[in-house]
Amino acid sequence: MEKLTTTDRQTLCTNVDFLAVLAGDGVEVQKNGNHWICTLRNERTPSCHIYPPGVGRRGGDGWTLHDYGTEAHMDALGYLVDVRGLPFMDAVKELAQRSGFTPACLQGMDTGTAPRRTPPPAMPAPAGPPSMTLEDQTRAAGVLMRIASRLPNARTAAAEYLKGRGCDGLKHLRLVITAQECRDLVPMLAGDPDADLMLRAGILKAATDEKPLRLAWWDRVLLLACADPKGHRPTYYVGRRLDWVPWDKWGKYINQPTNAGAVRQPFNLPALYNAEGRDVLLVEGPMDALGAGALGWAAVALLGKPQAHHYTDRDGAAAKMLEAHLPALRNAKTVRVVPDNDGGEKGAEGEAKAAKLVGWLRAAGCRSELNTLAELCPTAPPECKDLADVAKLQFTNL
Repeated sequence: MEKLTTTDRQTLCTNVDFLAVLAGDGVEVQKNGNHWICTLRNERTPSCHIYPPGVGRRGGDGWTLHDYGTEAHMDALGYLVDVRGLPFMDAVKELAQRSGFTPACLQGMDTGTAPRRTPPPAMPAPAGPPSMTLEDQTRAAGVLMRIASRLPNARTAAAEYLKGRGCDGLKHLRLVITAQECRDLVPMLAGDPDADLMLRAGILKAATDEKPLRLAWWDRVLLLACADPKGHRPTYYVGRRLDWVPWDKWGKYINQPTNAGAVRQPFNLPALYNAEGRDVLLVEGPMDALGAGALGWAAVALLGKPQAHHYTDRDGAAAKMLEAHLPALRNAKTVRVVPDNDGGEKGAEGEAKAAKLVGWLRAAGCRSELNTLAELCPTAPPECKDLADVAKLQFTNL
């Protein structure tokens, strides 16, 4: 059997998606200038630096990793052997599988027999209302929007609010419903033939000995109708609570899961995009997605920090909300994960979670990259926290 040549090793380590390898091993990486940092040992401060091909003193070796705590240096193949503990040829086979390049030493061999890691456990079902069929869910969302649209000022108030945020002009049904109108909607929804769907979807809460039949929220809210994964029909909604304050335990969005039990809808994700052949942004909230749309980007919003599966967190995993949209996202040119432009430790945490989601998306067959707001909008002032801020600034200055 031929030996692995230096040239073939460099080709393997250049072509492989090393960030996806690390993400698959549960290693969280954080963008740091032109490279990434991570922790492979029990330490408080990340000391492992990951360099892409062409970057660093040994950029010609492809993806490389240097541990400044131990002074260990290795390429992607060395990581599989020295850190994960694979036999050398099994590590070569894994890189060949992942990179699509078969070195001469594997020519004629079956490269599909490399041992694979035990897959992680299946995600538990999300908390909240039981799953519904897409057809029933669409009917429930349709009833809510049809009846709420009768409110005299709901559309006008929504247009005024979104215009002030720089997100006006997009073709999405949106309503602002006041606290009193929330109470007025209850008998109208309860009298509809599909009232049972309102209960199953969590839009209405059933009466109890202590409380009457009621909506899942009770205060002023901006309601955004969202389409199914193909973008064809309004299938669910996201509600932004307009009087929310940071210390409010119920969450900024009425769909956002909290310890206090706010409702979560099935497929709870605003699909504000047509992904075919386009770049798609993954952002932290619906207003960011609307801001991206106003700026001409296709976008998908998550109700929280963009992050991959976390198997101990029942409610906080962005990836499980993306699963229904993977077929469309695989057709996107690039899925760009864009965390908020937060400073200090909060910003570093957001970038690390976003980088892990990039790895998850790549492992799921999507072309994906991490982009900071500064990289995506280089002319935006540094005080802009997200794409909604950029949109507001741009359209205010027109």
